[in-house]
Amino acid sequence: MRNATKPNATRILRQCIGTIEMLVQYNPDKYREQNFTDSDDPSEDDSVNSKASHDNFSRGSGSSRARASNATITPETFMTHATFSHSSVNADESSSSSESHIIMRKKLRPHDSLGIELVGGNVIGIFIKHVLPGSLMGGPKGLRIGDQILEFNSRDFHGLTLEQAIFEIGKPCDQVKCRVQYNFPLFLRTESQSGDGFYVRTLYNRQATSNNELSFKRGDILFIENTVLNGRIGTWWAYLVNENGDKLKCGTIPSKSKLEEEEELSHKRSLVDVSSCQATGTVRRSFFQRHRHHTGSKESHDLNLLSDASLNSDSIRHLDDLPPPTLERIQKFDNSILRPVIIIGAFAEQIVKKLTSESPDKFCKYDTDMMMNDEDGSLIEYRTSSDGMYKVVSIVTVQQIMNQHRHCLLAVPPEVVEKLQKAHIYPIVLFIKYKSQKQIREVKDACFIPEKVSSKMAKDLFEQNQDYEQKFKRLFADMIQGGNLALMCCQIKLVIDKEQKKTFWIPSSAYN
Repeated sequence: MRNATKPNATRILRQCIGTIEMLVQYNPDKYREQNFTDSDDPSEDDSVNSKASHDNFSRGSGSSRARASNATITPETFMTHATFSHSSVNADESSSSSESHIIMRKKLRPHDSLGIELVGGNVIGIFIKHVLPGSLMGGPKGLRIGDQILEFNSRDFHGLTLEQAIFEIGKPCDQVKCRVQYNFPLFLRTESQSGDGFYVRTLYNRQATSNNELSFKRGDILFIENTVLNGRIGTWWAYLVNENGDKLKCGTIPSKSKLEEEEELSHKRSLVDVSSCQATGTVRRSFFQRHRHHTGSKESHDLNLLSDASLNSDSIRHLDDLPPPTLERIQKFDNSILRPVIIIGAFAEQIVKKLTSESPDKFCKYDTDMMMNDEDGSLIEYRTSSDGMYKVVSIVTVQQIMNQHRHCLLAVPPEVVEKLQKAHIYPIVLFIKYKSQKQIREVKDACFIPEKVSSKMAKDLFEQNQDYEQKFKRLFADMIQGGNLALMCCQIKLVIDKEQKKTFWIPSSAYN
């Protein structure tokens, strides 16, 4: 504490709870000198600290007076023990309660600072770490250390990272309305654990520019532990993790806004390069056109056509107006929720029926007869390939089957998958792959495929399978080799169990 400033010392003393041990030194001349310097800006904190200091010093003043000369002060030191609580520093805090309350202040200018320091994050909450004496949010009825910000100017602070909270309170405004709740025990946890914690998926490749930075590739998963590293906005502390979320290595990365600035700058440079290429093409075409007027030969005419075709602006790939996204916020899917299963390929309907009949406690076939009344219109429409008829999938019905702790089995086209994902339902998609038309014709089952498949039907089913695989392979969790119906069902059961237990990442907006 010898070199501590008054705000730092005040903050440390306010955080003390229980019994403390303090080494003090009686120095009245230095005390009067400091009081004279600060007399033009008295504050409540000064009076509280001064009174506490004076009482402590008075108790030890009998034999511990300073022996002073006109040049030096050589006081004695002594150790004192005291029971010290957070409320002893600020009398107003002794009457604190757990109920939330609103603090309102009016700014002189929209860009005026609030004079507060924040700590915490999206995991533990946003707390007041320090209030500058005499600031807008200070005073007897203002913010205090340990207050948790619940709302700020109608913005809910639940789930905000520390970086987002700092940006939010820094926005210019004429009036501040802050709902807070005093929670000092939870505030103390911010000293021993990181307040932030969330996962992101990288959407492009980036090479580290320093030894402390992390390099990452498109599709990597990062766990962000700190969004205001060492008090600096713009730098995050991150861990590279595997598909299960296990930490592999750590380092810093630029914040999402900084990465977007980098990509925007790179995007502008690309546009400049494209413009330069187009300008060069124009110059070269002008040269060829002049050369054609001079020569008039067939060779120069052909060369001119070639230059126009190869350097035409239409042949150059146009970039999007906006730079590509950099990071996507994700989170782990709750494995206790049984995911629906979509089976795609020839005989998908028959496979669904067989699985349901064999394990009715585990699987439930989706049927339009089960469809609930969807007052909110949450229906997914699709067209069947066999008869060209339109059918619908009820999101409410799918969720009802999931709530029964059973896998909802659907034999629907792959177009339905993305529509379900938009409704925050993430099915396990399995594709039945056949080697040839002959293999499709050879599939038999006395109960579910009693009739032999014709050559024309086998041809149509095989071509449709090839089309599905080419267009929607990115959606498939796994491929099941076609063949015996019973064997395919056994393979599907094993794959469903494996996929259900696997760590599955989804956009975090699904829970926002």
